Amino acid sequence: EQKHNLQPYKPLLEEARESSRIKLHAGFLSRTYARKLLKEPEQDVLRSASKWLQPMTTSLEGSDFHYNVFESMLSGRSIHSLEPPKERFLGIFKAQLLKDTAMAY
Repeated sequence: EQKHNLQPYKPLLEEARESSRIKLHAGFLSRTYARKLLKEPEQDVLRSASKWLQPMTTSLEGSDFHYNVFESMLSGRSIHSLEPPKERFLGIFKAQLLKDTAMAY
C-alpha cells in the first residue's frame, strides 16, 4: 500500500472526474519497480513497468546536471562546488528517473 496524501488534490480530482471533457488517469508507479531497478537490468524493469510508461520507453536518461542537482540534495554537497558528484546515488537516481517518467506519462 502506498501512503500518498491525496487530500490536497481532492478538489482538482473531483472536478476532473465530473468533467465530460477530461479523461482522468491517476496513480503512482509502485515502489516495487524502483526497488527492482536497484537489483535487475533496466530493460527488464522497463518491460515489467510498461503499462505505466510511454510506449517505446527503452531507457532512462538523465543529464549530468540533473544528477549533480539530485546528488547534491542527498549528500549536502553544493552544486556550485568544484568537487564532482559522487556516484553512490546513481542507482537511486535511476529509480527516481523511472518514477518521473511514469508521472510524466
